[in-house]
Amino acid sequence: MPARLQIAAVVLVISLIGVPAAAMAHDMAGALPAAPYGLFSTFSAYTPETGRSAVAFSAEKSGSPDYYRYSSQLAFGITDEMEMNFTIPYTDDDYNAGMEDVTLGIKHRFYDEKGYGPALAYMVTLSAASNTNRFSTDGSAGAGFIASKRVGPFKGHVNVFYTVPFRSKLNDEVRASAGVVFSADHNFKILAEVIARTGYETSDISYAEARIGYRFLYGKNTYSTMGVGFGLKDNEPDYRVLLQLSLTFPYDEPIVEEANGGEK
Repeated sequence: MPARLQIAAVVLVISLIGVPAAAMAHDMAGALPAAPYGLFSTFSAYTPETGRSAVAFSAEKSGSPDYYRYSSQLAFGITDEMEMNFTIPYTDDDYNAGMEDVTLGIKHRFYDEKGYGPALAYMVTLSAASNTNRFSTDGSAGAGFIASKRVGPFKGHVNVFYTVPFRSKLNDEVRASAGVVFSADHNFKILAEVIARTGYETSDISYAEARIGYRFLYGKNTYSTMGVGFGLKDNEPDYRVLLQLSLTFPYDEPIVEEANGGEK
């Protein structure tokens, strides 16, 4: 399919899934990566070069619980090893619709991938409370550890994050995820991810999901990512459809994958 038709298809599907449906309580987005610096929810240790950025627009549909989430993500290279990122999510369900907490993250890669060793990074996050009580934890602060390693056409990423909500009645959240990217060719990647987290209302694992999808690169700066997810704990959610359209800037520089030699 020509590149323009594939981009149009992504935009069309994102617009078509924007029909509200009934929902119950669901997971909060928190910090999310912008392609190509991660998978669906799992960050990579790689960062944009100084002055480079990625802007992403995402949409997802979850079934049982039923809800729609739309988010914008930004990743900006402060230095070659340090990235500033933002996640701005909006959720729509049968009970309410509104902003979730907006999250600012600072990611620092302190060890580059060498030999058998992975690239290592840490990330600190700070979320500002939204005006929608149903979709807010009254803000939060967190920190995480990220490891990334390339083996042939495979690149693996592992994340562990700990988040403290500012609403006193809520529990702290622990989130762990792991993902693999398989380079089928230069422009086409197959993605697989597993994510689990404890809930703000319980210290037990309340959410676990497996996801699989693909990412396609158009030219040097435009990525489309599509995926599906399936619940691993009590079959919740029953399913999830994930879409993302991402652009990297500036146009006239090589993409970071070519410069750093690694999938982001």
